[in-house]
Amino acid sequence: MEAVRKDMARSKFPLGINKAPMNWGTPGRGKLSADIWRVVCTIHLVITLIRVWGYEGQTVSRQKAMLVNFLDLVNAMLMAANRTSSDAHADSFDAHCYRYLEKSQLIYRDFKVKPLQHVGQHFGHFLRTMGPSHAFRTPGFERMNYYMQRTNTNNHQGTFPSDQVVFYITERSV
Repeated sequence: MEAVRKDMARSKFPLGINKAPMNWGTPGRGKLSADIWRVVCTIHLVITLIRVWGYEGQTVSRQKAMLVNFLDLVNAMLMAANRTSSDAHADSFDAHCYRYLEKSQLIYRDFKVKPLQHVGQHFGHFLRTMGPSHAFRTPGFERMNYYMQRTNTNNHQGTFPSDQVVFYITERSV
């Protein structure tokens, strides 16, 4: 964390990018917004981890494997958050996402795929069928999320007509 903070202090950013607070990751800081987490993961950690773990002559191969694995996650995040979409974007997302999860199981002994990571494996399909993710993070979809969260299914999977939701979304070319 100290190396990240030193790199943060030396870094300069364009006006449109908010720097993360220097005390991110500490109990006193509290929760970070999704935008700040995006900056931390796609900028600050990338700069520091490449500098610390990424040099050719490095003898510790586990750190290099962890770096490449993290960069797969970052690339998947960038493809998912891109404001344009194509089959190539979705294919790139799928490749990075699957490789991240596959390599995580090899690198981290106790790694288990979590439900959100499993759902993330299907995101390439959404990019292909619904376009860029900003299109389905809009207020209309927030209303749909609210409706789905309020629907009582008593934890019975498959009782919510999700195929109707996908039809509704794709038919309106959002």
